[in-house]
Amino acid sequence: MLITAIRHTESMQHSDVVTWSDASAFVDAGRELDGCELLARALQGDVPLDPFTTALGIRLVAAQQGSVTTEVTVGDWHTNVIGMTHGGYLSALMDQASGLAITSSLPAGSLAPHVGSSYRFARPSGIGDVLVCTAEAVSVGRTLAVARCVVTVRDKLVATGDSTHAITASAPPAS
Repeated sequence: MLITAIRHTESMQHSDVVTWSDASAFVDAGRELDGCELLARALQGDVPLDPFTTALGIRLVAAQQGSVTTEVTVGDWHTNVIGMTHGGYLSALMDQASGLAITSSLPAGSLAPHVGSSYRFARPSGIGDVLVCTAEAVSVGRTLAVARCVVTVRDKLVATGDSTHAITASAPPAS
């Protein structure tokens, strides 16, 4: 499946093509693999990440039980009207990383949807910056989990976040 994003400016038109895999591939693999193994397979390229992560250009660069590191290269379509990385984009980056950190701590057949989050922005970033987001599971219980994340560019703090996740069983396979 392809999506084309077109942005118009006064004098130029930009486009980008994003290709992704169906979300069911990640969910199906997670029914049989614990979260740490699932992310190890994603790092190896054996299991595709979800379409949202792919469409936003988020790359998983490291994963171990309880923590992940992701990164993105900020493009012009990730910015607000004054050229800074959009807060919504930074929030989505932290949302994905914290969700993956919790996932890395879960047994096979579990999901961890967000039920709450709080993000704080410390410094601007912009086009061409490589944002590194590290997230860790702070607490993983039977029904709730908490994660923290930090976004940096060239080792300087850009944003921090905290999130709470519900621990649920994955949906049954489609018939």
